[in-house]
Amino acid sequence: MISECTVAWIAAESKYGLELAREWIESEKESISSSGWSTFSSLLSILPNDQIDSKEISKLLKRVESKIHKSQNRVKYCMNGFVIAVGGFYSPLSKEALEIAQKIGKVEVMMGKTACKVPNASEYILKMENMGKIGNKKRQPAVKRRIQLRDFIFRISIKLKTKYRPIEFLF
Repeated sequence: MISECTVAWIAAESKYGLELAREWIESEKESISSSGWSTFSSLLSILPNDQIDSKEISKLLKRVESKIHKSQNRVKYCMNGFVIAVGGFYSPLSKEALEIAQKIGKVEVMMGKTACKVPNASEYILKMENMGKIGNKKRQPAVKRRIQLRDFIFRISIKLKTKYRPIEFLF
């Protein structure tokens, strides 16, 4: 889904990423809430650990633990991805993420008639741990790529005859 990939990455790479993620996860609209959880996951993968509030991430992990199985379909999927992101990219809370992933267990998401599967968060985190990948961050994309994405979105907005709102019109 575009709201979980493109929108989340554009938001995470902007100076408003954290603010948007916090706002979006509170939305009742599935595509917006899932975008918020994906934005948090993206932020964890690119921000240095000293720029991440461990208390906030810990609270979000507890929220996922208590709400994931009652959440909307795509939100469940992105919450599961958030647990994996914490476990893999944010080493200070990797153990906590693994414990919560084990408590959560299997996450059921209706994927339609596709071969797509929901990753088991605890297995995924353990696999990253065994490979020595815990805490490895992704490189931030080049500014040129961000500009290309922004320009691409602008061209789409013109074709769709919408105002230039690079985030909002995608929902």
